[in-house]
Amino acid sequence: MNTIGQSHLTIKKKPEPLPPASPAPRPLVEYAIRDHALPMFAVRVLAILSTIAASYWASAILLPIILSFFLFLLLDRPVEWAQKRKVPRAVSAPIAMVVFVLIASVGVWAGSGIFVRVARSVPRYEQKIKSAMIALQHKADWFQKGTQQWMPIAVVSDQIQKVEVVDGIGGGFAHFLLRGLDSLIGVVTTLFLIPVLALFFLMEKPYLKKALRRSVGHFIPVDHVGHQTMQMISGFFYGNFIIGLGTSLVFFSLFSAIGLQNSLALALAAGFLNLIPLIGCVLAGVFPIAQALLQFDSSAPAFYLLGISVVLHFLVANLIIPKVIGSRINVNAAAATIGLLFWGWMWGPLGLILAIPLTAIVRILLASQKVTRAWGDLLAEAPRHPLGRRALRISGSAFTHSD
Repeated sequence: MNTIGQSHLTIKKKPEPLPPASPAPRPLVEYAIRDHALPMFAVRVLAILSTIAASYWASAILLPIILSFFLFLLLDRPVEWAQKRKVPRAVSAPIAMVVFVLIASVGVWAGSGIFVRVARSVPRYEQKIKSAMIALQHKADWFQKGTQQWMPIAVVSDQIQKVEVVDGIGGGFAHFLLRGLDSLIGVVTTLFLIPVLALFFLMEKPYLKKALRRSVGHFIPVDHVGHQTMQMISGFFYGNFIIGLGTSLVFFSLFSAIGLQNSLALALAAGFLNLIPLIGCVLAGVFPIAQALLQFDSSAPAFYLLGISVVLHFLVANLIIPKVIGSRINVNAAAATIGLLFWGWMWGPLGLILAIPLTAIVRILLASQKVTRAWGDLLAEAPRHPLGRRALRISGSAFTHSD
């Protein structure tokens, strides 16, 4: 019997392909960006514009917080020094804050006393002020008569009667007083809350640092950014304070040499106003020039003081400040000027004063990330990369960076 067809031959079947796995659901933001072709650049621009708008409208809240944060950074160094000498932070932080408030109060009291004496000396020049105002009025009348020849003034008909509105004056004045009182209470409350909030920052620094590491540590190196910011703020404010005192001493010597009265008060005002960028030379010269015009019969001392103010502002802004605190700030001239315009527009005179450290904080935040490091270098005067590529890609670390 033929058994060839019954041979034990096995035919291997091909394995059936597994069904395709269903894709994991994607987040709504990723779905909107990839499937609807919304560029990531537009999302970032919208986020930046939203942040700017919120910062502009919430200035009454953000400015006290920023000032408290700066005060915290200024006082944290002596608190850390005391903590290394076995003094608890709960004890050293209130002591540092009390010392700061006392020093600030003494400075305000001494400055107000000096300026009160300056104000009391003004009536002695009352006759001179009246003569100057009369001469100015004569010049204005002469100019008006000269312009009437080619720009005639329209004659108003006599039929128009004078209308006096007296209804509501009392209510408007009362409303004005209430608004002024409300503003005064707001200013006093803000000045009281700034050191209180800074004290809370000082006492709770270890807990706040841990919370920041857990919340934003996966994309911001909290320790590095905090260290750079603290060095920058300390160098900026302490350096400007020392430079302001030195400039005031120079002003005092020059004012005393020409016999200018109230030299100490005017020198202190000029020395610290001279530190304000761009307009510092003008502000520093206003009060000494006014005193010189009132005190002397000649205008030569006023021009002399104007020249002194301009020269000192140039030397301080271009030679002394870059040597003393330029390396701590590390912001180039173009970025500093744009920062002055931006922060001055956003928060007014206080934003103008804080423009340089705020711009430096933005540079530090941008330089801490690989994605935005080029933008940080664009703001920096001397670009530097202390983290390096490996520090941003530590496996399993809280600071792991992913593109």
